Amino acid sequence: MTFSLLMNVDHGRMEMLLENMMTGSRLSLLRRQLDEFKDPETRKLAETFVEKMGKVLGKRNHITHGIWGYYFEPVKNELHKACYFARDKEQPIFAKDLKKLADECMIEAKRLSTILTLLNPVAPVVERPRRFFFGSEDKPPKFVE
Repeated sequence: MTFSLLMNVDHGRMEMLLENMMTGSRLSLLRRQLDEFKDPETRKLAETFVEKMGKVLGKRNHITHGIWGYYFEPVKNELHKACYFARDKEQPIFAKDLKKLADECMIEAKRLSTILTLLNPVAPVVERPRRFFFGSEDKPPKFVE
């Protein structure tokens, strides 16, 4: 939806173009469209999204396409749950680090949601409880408290 709003193209047509694109390709397309953002606040959010999501993308591919198992630490004689990915043979991602990665992804999902709202100001802002929602910090929304 971001691309269809940004490029003033029918959403269905844009979806047909994007549906087979990999996440990295979509991110590259957004990077190339940054000059199209008219509002400076929205553009800054998009620039930050592209930068931060680019850093997360490699880790996302690692945990999604890698093989989960155990990593043996010979110096400390310890066994750790971890993910091995052939493209990053020397650096596994450990299960204990997944919360931090999930938090980073959640923040970027919220940033993208904000960009969509700014691009489409007539979209209704819904303040009702949802089973799934994006947050921007560790505290839950007020309706959960």
